[in-house]
This record gives sequence, structure tokens and C-alpha cells, in this order.
Amino acid sequence: MVHERIANRRPFLQTGRTHPQIVALGGDHSISLPILRALNSVYGKISAIHIDAHIDTWSPKVFAGAKAGSKQAEFADGTPYYWAGMEGLLTKKNVHAGIRSSMDSEKDMELDLEVGFTTIPAANILKKDGVWGVIDKIRSVVPHDEPVYFSLDVDSLDAAFVPGTAGPASGGYTPREVIQIIVDGLEGLNIVGADIVEVLPALDQSEITGIAAAEFTIEVCPPGSDTGSTSLTPILGYHEAGQEQARSVIVVSRCDETWERHGRVHAVSGLPAPSHVALDDGTTHSLRRTSSE
Repeated sequence: MVHERIANRRPFLQTGRTHPQIVALGGDHSISLPILRALNSVYGKISAIHIDAHIDTWSPKVFAGAKAGSKQAEFADGTPYYWAGMEGLLTKKNVHAGIRSSMDSEKDMELDLEVGFTTIPAANILKKDGVWGVIDKIRSVVPHDEPVYFSLDVDSLDAAFVPGTAGPASGGYTPREVIQIIVDGLEGLNIVGADIVEVLPALDQSEITGIAAAEFTIEVCPPGSDTGSTSLTPILGYHEAGQEQARSVIVVSRCDETWERHGRVHAVSGLPAPSHVALDDGTTHSLRRTSSE
């Protein structure tokens, strides 16, 4: 499991160095759960900023488990924050933004509140304060001096901007609005990890979705250590296999694309490329062969 491999990287935990921030490129939204488990072993409970069309705190009995009859099916793209709440990984100071999907019943939102989320519907961006109202609300909910996890599902955008995603929903944000939320909403926060998920290349057209996701990643983790828009900047750390220094820990899900493809996106985007990538099958690979492409 990825969370076990990351949590057991002893140099990060015992040398007194700053812990690495994790940037995950997904895959479906279920990849958030093992990352939150790993971060919990380092920081304890974390607050979450979750940008999505869907709440993803559905009970597995409603979302998947009841129909599939499978224990494995309980861990799905609509349940990661349910499990994070039930496992005690989250504080009660979490926020959704961009929510506009239908619910099974009012019990969905009751459970969401129990997990500890404040919800900002997508339609709120049409109010007088626009995107600034959304940003102010996010910043009023999450703590500014405690660990925060940022999770962005690309289906938070209107379906016109993300043809390559599994759960498109009309009435969502524009890429410009999401970038503004990242740049101003995360400024000064103690972001310890982030994921950009639900990119589905097989359905993408002219890489419209991939381009948007790459831009969001750049804004979340900008080049340089002091000039970026957020606190999530690449830092130095030691890779577990040796004494090489890597600037960030990148977790890639095979549900999305091959790690080589992500390596090229990372290189051409201007981000300082990490030396290695950890996959969700428990293996690690060097990114050096893709750094010049």
C-alpha cells in the first residue's frame, strides 16, 4: 500500500527535517484515502479542502457496497472522505466547494455534517461576491496554522471544460475560477498534501482536461521555493532507496495514465521534477529518463 510505504520512510520522520508534501495525480478519487492515512501517521488529524461536484462522503451502503455486495466495493471514488472521517483522519474543520450533484436522501448531508464538512454549493459563485465569496468561506472554515489537505476533482469544472472525466456535471466552475480559488484560497495555509484527480484520458479531447489538470498542478505546486502562490512548494528530502535528494514526493495512480506520461507533463510544465515516483502498486521508478522529453 502506498500509504504504508510513505509513512515508513524513516528519514522523513526521524531526522528533524521538514516533511515532504505529497502531490498525487489520479486516478479516481479513492486515492485520497491512502494518502490521508499516510499523512495522519505524520501530522495526526488534518483538515481537508475538497473541490468537487460530489460530496464523496457517501455511506458505502448507499454508494456502492449495498449493490455490489463486496467489501472491496465499499472503498470507491464516492466514499474516501466517509472513510477518512470514520477512521479519525480528519478534523471537524473541512470544506467542500463546487458541490452540485444529486443526493440519495437528506441523510447524505446529515452524514456529511457528522464527518465534519461545510458545503459550498457550486451556485454560490453566482452570488454578489462571486469567486471571492467562495474563497472567503473556504478560508473561514479551515485553520491557517494547522495541516491542511487539498483535493481537486476535475469534475468540479463545468462539463464543457472537462470532456475527459468519469463524472461530468453541468453548472460547474470555469478553469479560471478554480485557479483563483487555488491561488488566493490556499495562500498562507499549511498545505501538507494535495491531489488532482478523476482525469480520464480515454475520453479526453485534444487534451482539454489534461491541460487544465496540469495547470492546476502548477498552481498548487509552483516552480521555485519562495515565489509560489501557495505554501505547497517542492522541498528537499531523501528518497528511501539512497541518499539522492528529491524535491517532492509524487504519487501516481495507474487508473489514470502511465507514470511515464505524468513524468513528461511534470517536466514540460516547469515544475522541478522529482527523482522518483511511487505507484499505487507499491513500486517506485526513476523519472530521470523522462526529464528531458
